[in-house]
Amino acid sequence: MVWINSYNANAMKYAKMPLIEMLERGEGYSSKYFPKFKGYKDKLEYYRNTGIDQLCRQVWYHNRPLLINDGNAILSMFDQKIKIKGLDYGCGSAPIGYELLKRGAEMDFVDIDGCSGYEFLKWRVRKNNAGRAGWLLGNDYDFVILLDALEHILDCDAVMKDIISRMNSKSMIVTNYFINNDKDNPEHLRMDHSTIQNILKQSRFNSYSFIYGEFIYQNCLWGRNVATSFNTDSDDRLLQPEMQMVP
Repeated sequence: MVWINSYNANAMKYAKMPLIEMLERGEGYSSKYFPKFKGYKDKLEYYRNTGIDQLCRQVWYHNRPLLINDGNAILSMFDQKIKIKGLDYGCGSAPIGYELLKRGAEMDFVDIDGCSGYEFLKWRVRKNNAGRAGWLLGNDYDFVILLDALEHILDCDAVMKDIISRMNSKSMIVTNYFINNDKDNPEHLRMDHSTIQNILKQSRFNSYSFIYGEFIYQNCLWGRNVATSFNTDSDDRLLQPEMQMVP
Protein backbone atom coordinates (compact mmCIF):
# COMPACT_ATOMS: atom_id res chain seq x y z
CA MET A 1 0.00 0.00 0.00
CA VAL A 2 3.01 2.30 0.28
CA TRP A 3 2.95 2.98 -3.46
CA ILE A 4 -0.62 4.29 -3.49
CA ASN A 5 0.00 6.50 -0.45
CA SER A 6 3.07 8.01 -2.09
CA TYR A 7 1.14 8.49 -5.34
CA ASN A 8 -1.68 10.28 -3.52
CA ALA A 9 0.68 12.52 -1.57
CA ASN A 10 2.55 13.59 -4.69
CA ALA A 11 -0.67 14.12 -6.66
CA MET A 12 -2.12 16.36 -3.94
CA LYS A 13 1.05 18.44 -3.89
CA TYR A 14 1.11 18.78 -7.66
CA ALA A 15 -2.59 19.64 -7.97
CA LYS A 16 -2.58 21.81 -4.86
CA MET A 17 -5.80 20.33 -3.57
CA PRO A 18 -6.80 17.80 -0.90
CA LEU A 19 -7.38 14.16 -1.81
CA ILE A 20 -11.12 14.33 -1.16
CA GLU A 21 -11.48 17.13 -3.71
CA MET A 22 -9.42 15.21 -6.26
CA LEU A 23 -11.58 12.12 -5.76
CA GLU A 24 -14.78 14.14 -6.14
CA ARG A 25 -13.54 15.79 -9.33
CA GLY A 26 -12.34 12.44 -10.63
CA GLU A 27 -15.72 10.85 -10.02
CA GLY A 28 -17.42 13.67 -11.89
CA TYR A 29 -15.06 13.48 -14.88
CA SER A 30 -17.26 11.27 -17.07
CA SER A 31 -20.38 13.41 -16.80
CA LYS A 32 -18.36 16.57 -17.46
CA TYR A 33 -16.18 15.45 -20.37
CA PHE A 34 -17.63 12.37 -22.08
CA PRO A 35 -20.42 14.37 -23.80
CA LYS A 36 -17.75 16.60 -25.35
CA PHE A 37 -15.60 13.79 -26.76
CA LYS A 38 -17.27 13.30 -30.14
CA GLY A 39 -17.10 17.04 -30.80
CA TYR A 40 -13.31 16.91 -30.94
CA LYS A 41 -11.83 15.95 -34.29
CA ASP A 42 -8.40 16.07 -32.66
CA LYS A 43 -8.63 13.65 -29.73
CA LEU A 44 -5.25 14.76 -28.42
CA GLU A 45 -6.67 18.25 -27.99
CA TYR A 46 -9.62 16.77 -26.09
CA TYR A 47 -7.35 15.09 -23.54
CA ARG A 48 -5.22 18.21 -23.13
CA ASN A 49 -8.33 20.31 -22.54
CA THR A 50 -9.46 18.15 -19.61
CA GLY A 51 -6.81 19.97 -17.56
CA ILE A 52 -6.14 18.90 -13.98
CA ASP A 53 -9.39 16.91 -14.01
CA GLN A 54 -7.64 14.19 -16.00
CA LEU A 55 -5.18 13.64 -13.16
CA CYS A 56 -8.07 13.72 -10.68
CA ARG A 57 -9.82 11.05 -12.73
CA GLN A 58 -6.70 8.86 -12.61
CA VAL A 59 -6.28 9.36 -8.86
CA TRP A 60 -9.93 8.38 -8.35
CA TYR A 61 -9.49 5.34 -10.61
CA HIS A 62 -6.27 4.04 -9.05
CA ASN A 63 -7.64 4.41 -5.51
CA ARG A 64 -10.42 1.89 -6.15
CA PRO A 65 -9.76 -1.25 -4.04
CA LEU A 66 -9.75 -3.53 -7.09
CA LEU A 67 -7.11 -1.40 -8.81
CA ILE A 68 -4.97 -1.39 -5.67
CA ASN A 69 -5.16 -5.21 -5.66
CA ASP A 70 -4.15 -5.25 -9.32
CA GLY A 71 -1.20 -2.98 -8.59
CA ASN A 72 -0.05 -5.14 -5.69
CA ALA A 73 -0.30 -8.24 -7.87
CA ILE A 74 1.81 -6.76 -10.64
CA LEU A 75 4.43 -5.35 -8.28
CA SER A 76 4.75 -8.69 -6.51
CA MET A 77 6.16 -10.14 -9.74
CA PHE A 78 9.21 -7.92 -9.50
CA ASP A 79 12.07 -7.96 -7.03
CA GLN A 80 12.61 -4.92 -4.82
CA LYS A 81 15.80 -4.14 -6.73
CA ILE A 82 15.68 -4.81 -10.45
CA LYS A 83 18.02 -3.98 -13.32
CA ILE A 84 15.79 -4.37 -16.34
CA LYS A 85 14.27 -2.13 -19.00
CA GLY A 86 10.56 -1.46 -19.30
CA LEU A 87 8.06 0.54 -21.31
CA ASP A 88 4.85 1.96 -19.88
CA TYR A 89 2.82 2.89 -22.96
CA GLY A 90 -0.23 5.13 -22.63
CA CYS A 91 1.01 5.51 -19.09
CA GLY A 92 -0.88 8.53 -17.80
CA SER A 93 0.24 9.17 -14.24
CA ALA A 94 1.77 5.65 -14.12
CA PRO A 95 1.69 4.71 -10.43
CA ILE A 96 2.87 1.15 -11.16
CA GLY A 97 5.51 2.09 -13.73
CA TYR A 98 6.82 4.77 -11.39
CA GLU A 99 7.18 2.24 -8.57
CA LEU A 100 9.18 -0.06 -10.84
CA LEU A 101 11.38 2.89 -11.77
CA LYS A 102 12.05 3.47 -8.08
CA ARG A 103 13.02 -0.18 -7.69
CA GLY A 104 15.76 0.20 -10.29
CA ALA A 105 14.14 -0.52 -13.64
CA GLU A 106 15.07 1.74 -16.52
CA MET A 107 11.69 3.00 -17.72
CA ASP A 108 10.38 4.72 -20.83
CA PHE A 109 7.02 6.43 -20.31
CA VAL A 110 5.00 7.36 -23.40
CA ASP A 111 1.77 9.35 -23.48
CA ILE A 112 0.36 12.68 -24.70
CA ASP A 113 2.46 15.73 -23.86
CA GLY A 114 0.45 18.44 -22.18
CA CYS A 115 -2.00 16.12 -20.43
CA SER A 116 -2.08 16.57 -16.67
CA GLY A 117 -1.56 12.91 -15.79
CA TYR A 118 1.57 12.67 -17.93
CA GLU A 119 2.89 16.08 -16.88
CA PHE A 120 2.40 15.10 -13.24
CA LEU A 121 4.46 11.95 -13.84
CA LYS A 122 7.32 13.97 -15.38
CA TRP A 123 7.22 16.35 -12.40
CA ARG A 124 7.14 13.46 -9.94
CA VAL A 125 10.14 11.72 -11.49
CA ARG A 126 12.18 14.95 -11.45
CA LYS A 127 11.07 16.01 -7.97
CA ASN A 128 11.94 12.69 -6.36
CA ASN A 129 14.96 11.87 -8.54
CA ALA A 130 13.20 8.53 -8.94
CA GLY A 131 15.50 6.87 -11.46
CA ARG A 132 16.49 6.60 -15.09
CA ALA A 133 13.41 7.58 -17.08
CA GLY A 134 12.89 8.33 -20.77
CA TRP A 135 9.93 9.86 -22.56
CA LEU A 136 10.27 8.38 -26.04
CA LEU A 137 9.95 4.89 -27.51
CA GLY A 138 13.14 2.84 -27.38
CA ASN A 139 14.11 -0.76 -27.97
CA ASP A 140 15.19 -3.99 -26.25
CA TYR A 141 12.48 -3.93 -23.60
CA ASP A 142 12.33 -6.68 -20.98
CA PHE A 143 8.70 -5.89 -20.24
CA VAL A 144 5.89 -3.63 -21.43
CA ILE A 145 2.97 -2.30 -19.40
CA LEU A 146 -0.26 -1.63 -21.30
CA LEU A 147 -2.82 -0.80 -18.63
CA ASP A 148 -5.98 1.03 -19.71
CA ALA A 149 -4.19 2.09 -22.87
CA LEU A 150 -4.96 0.17 -26.07
CA GLU A 151 -8.70 0.85 -26.00
CA HIS A 152 -7.97 4.58 -26.32
CA ILE A 153 -5.98 4.12 -29.54
CA LEU A 154 -7.77 3.81 -32.89
CA ASP A 155 -4.83 2.12 -34.63
CA CYS A 156 -3.99 -0.09 -31.65
CA ASP A 157 -3.12 -3.04 -33.91
CA ALA A 158 -0.30 -1.06 -35.54
CA VAL A 159 0.81 0.17 -32.12
CA MET A 160 0.85 -3.39 -30.77
CA LYS A 161 2.98 -4.63 -33.67
CA ASP A 162 5.42 -1.75 -33.22
CA ILE A 163 5.73 -2.40 -29.49
CA ILE A 164 6.38 -6.12 -30.04
CA SER A 165 9.15 -5.24 -32.50
CA ARG A 166 10.86 -3.27 -29.73
CA MET A 167 10.90 -6.13 -27.21
CA ASN A 168 13.69 -8.62 -26.64
CA SER A 169 13.42 -12.41 -26.79
CA LYS A 170 12.76 -12.84 -23.06
CA SER A 171 10.18 -10.13 -22.60
CA MET A 172 6.62 -10.00 -21.33
CA ILE A 173 3.54 -7.82 -21.70
CA VAL A 174 1.26 -6.86 -18.82
CA THR A 175 -2.16 -5.71 -19.99
CA ASN A 176 -5.78 -5.54 -18.85
CA TYR A 177 -7.09 -4.86 -22.36
CA PHE A 178 -8.85 -8.19 -22.75
CA ILE A 179 -11.06 -7.86 -19.71
CA ASN A 180 -12.16 -4.33 -20.58
CA ASN A 181 -15.61 -4.47 -22.17
CA ASP A 182 -16.71 -0.92 -21.38
CA LYS A 183 -18.08 0.12 -24.75
CA ASP A 184 -20.16 2.90 -23.21
CA ASN A 185 -17.05 5.00 -22.59
CA PRO A 186 -16.65 7.25 -25.67
CA GLU A 187 -12.91 7.48 -25.02
CA HIS A 188 -12.65 3.76 -25.83
CA LEU A 189 -12.12 3.99 -29.56
CA ARG A 190 -11.16 0.38 -30.27
CA MET A 191 -12.31 -2.70 -28.37
CA ASP A 192 -11.04 -5.20 -30.94
CA HIS A 193 -9.84 -7.95 -28.62
CA SER A 194 -9.59 -10.67 -31.29
CA THR A 195 -7.28 -8.62 -33.54
CA ILE A 196 -4.82 -7.96 -30.73
CA GLN A 197 -5.03 -11.57 -29.56
CA ASN A 198 -4.18 -12.76 -33.08
CA ILE A 199 -1.20 -10.40 -33.24
CA LEU A 200 0.10 -11.90 -30.00
CA LYS A 201 -0.58 -15.45 -31.16
CA GLN A 202 1.34 -14.84 -34.37
CA SER A 203 4.26 -13.39 -32.46
CA ARG A 204 6.60 -15.12 -30.03
CA PHE A 205 4.20 -14.66 -27.11
CA ASN A 206 2.91 -18.20 -26.92
CA SER A 207 1.73 -18.42 -23.31
CA TYR A 208 -0.03 -16.31 -20.76
CA SER A 209 -0.85 -16.08 -17.08
CA PHE A 210 -3.85 -14.41 -15.47
CA ILE A 211 -3.59 -12.49 -12.20
CA TYR A 212 -6.51 -10.50 -10.93
CA GLY A 213 -7.53 -8.36 -13.90
CA GLU A 214 -4.24 -8.58 -15.77
CA PHE A 215 -2.98 -10.85 -18.53
CA ILE A 216 0.74 -11.54 -18.54
CA TYR A 217 1.91 -12.49 -22.03
CA GLN A 218 5.33 -14.04 -21.93
CA ASN A 219 7.99 -15.79 -23.92
CA CYS A 220 10.19 -16.39 -20.90
CA LEU A 221 8.99 -15.10 -17.56
CA TRP A 222 12.13 -13.99 -15.76
CA GLY A 223 10.18 -12.53 -12.85
CA ARG A 224 8.11 -14.31 -10.25
CA ASN A 225 5.25 -16.32 -11.67
CA VAL A 226 2.60 -15.36 -9.15
CA ALA A 227 -0.43 -16.35 -11.20
CA THR A 228 -1.26 -19.33 -8.99
CA SER A 229 -0.73 -17.32 -5.81
CA PHE A 230 -3.94 -15.32 -6.22
CA ASN A 231 -7.50 -16.48 -5.78
CA THR A 232 -9.10 -15.06 -8.91
CA ASP A 233 -12.46 -16.48 -7.80
CA SER A 234 -12.60 -13.67 -5.28
CA ASP A 235 -12.34 -11.08 -8.05
CA ASP A 236 -15.37 -9.90 -9.99
CA ARG A 237 -13.39 -9.67 -13.23
CA LEU A 238 -12.92 -13.33 -14.11
CA LEU A 239 -11.61 -14.76 -17.33
CA GLN A 240 -14.35 -14.50 -19.94
CA PRO A 241 -14.99 -17.36 -22.43
CA GLU A 242 -13.78 -15.32 -25.39
CA MET A 243 -10.41 -14.87 -23.70
CA GLN A 244 -9.69 -18.59 -23.70
CA MET A 245 -8.70 -18.54 -27.36
CA VAL A 246 -5.17 -17.47 -26.45
CA PRO A 247 -2.98 -20.60 -26.21
